[in-house]
Amino acid sequence: MSRDDGAWKWGTYGRDQTPAAGLPRAAALAPDSLYTADGRYARAFDRDGTFRWQTAYPENSGGEARIYGVLPTGDGVLLGGHGRLSVFDSNGDYQWTFADTGGSGATYPALAADELYVAGPGPLLSLSPRSSPESLLGRPPSTEWVSDAPGGPTWPVVTDEYVVLGDTDRAGGGRTRGNLHVYRRDGTHVRSISSDGGHSHLAVASDQSAVLYGTGVFGDVEGTVTALDLSSGETRWTREDLSVAEWGTSLVVAGDTCLFAEATDGHSARVHALDVATGETRWVLATERTPEALIVAGSQVYLATAGGLVAYE
Repeated sequence: MSRDDGAWKWGTYGRDQTPAAGLPRAAALAPDSLYTADGRYARAFDRDGTFRWQTAYPENSGGEARIYGVLPTGDGVLLGGHGRLSVFDSNGDYQWTFADTGGSGATYPALAADELYVAGPGPLLSLSPRSSPESLLGRPPSTEWVSDAPGGPTWPVVTDEYVVLGDTDRAGGGRTRGNLHVYRRDGTHVRSISSDGGHSHLAVASDQSAVLYGTGVFGDVEGTVTALDLSSGETRWTREDLSVAEWGTSLVVAGDTCLFAEATDGHSARVHALDVATGETRWVLATERTPEALIVAGSQVYLATAGGLVAYE
């Protein structure tokens, strides 16, 4: 959808493209491809929505594993699942799996310059690929350094200077409080910030001066979106009137706009366009299905839902 008016573009709903019941779909955009994964299959589409390939996830032996992070590389895609990171090439062929993440919980990858980061059930890991990060085919990487952050993380975000991720303490299955951790790229801890609710979503401002994050508490429809100055640790603004309904959905930054997919119930949602500098609302779009992933590319926004993919312009 256009960041100005949210006009609808196209969707890829169709046979064999719907995840199994209860399986969220994760998605990510490459220069010439759109990748999705739901634990049962990894899929690739052309940027105009044309279906290219579908490959069964090799670690899914009888069960239905959730995929948390989808990250394209120069010649393939990284998939973060339950305590493991797997790689497929651009043709859908399986390459390798890194499983030394400290447990069997959510695993999220991040890639920047010559470094590959993995936030998993254990601490944040910095991995050294066997070849250049843009060519992750071949053997799995080795561990460079390990942070002191606890498990239960979010997807890490990386700037030229920092790596930022959140963790979540849970009580009775719900998110009760969490910490936002800021590290330098060499693993040095800068600060940790505590708040109510888990840090479900992170995104970096276009000028890399701030990180925006959403928090939510299990069973509570109220949540927050906050902008934090990375150099000072001070809060720039907070919105406390956005619904996050249990685990929340997605938050991204595109230029001077922050898009937040607000879950309203199990069947619908609203996408809020917020001003990155002030947090003020620019526009709101209602959607028929709750987005599991929200991706921005130029003038288009892609929503991955339980029913398929939808593009807005």
